[in-house]
Amino acid sequence: MSTLSAFPASTPSSNPPLDQGLEQIILQFAIRSFPYSDALKTLPGQDDERVPQLLSRMIQSESLKIGFHYEEMQDKLTLLYFLRAEDDTHVVLGLDPQRARVSISDDVQGLFRLNDEQYLDILQTPLC
Repeated sequence: MSTLSAFPASTPSSNPPLDQGLEQIILQFAIRSFPYSDALKTLPGQDDERVPQLLSRMIQSESLKIGFHYEEMQDKLTLLYFLRAEDDTHVVLGLDPQRARVSISDDVQGLFRLNDEQYLDILQTPLC
């Protein structure tokens, strides 16, 4: 299992901190563009309008975390979704769950920024 020492998007680190407004916009975009929304719509009581609420509750309960990486040179934002498997162990949705298990500390909540090393580490994991 890889250890991902992530950090909240709004805390100072090697990457500059994000403005709260920008962090909120990225979070809303991540919820709207969740790639597995159609699968969630098949759950009893879920539809187009309720899936974003379900995702928000999952983020608030810390069962789903969203990592992002911004490449300035290419002006590209990449979102990765981390589903809590147990304790601080998360799987990266869309990647091989046997190889893409990462440890995210409890102080990381909701949205966080991946640094270049973390992002490249995850990119080396095979797709499902």
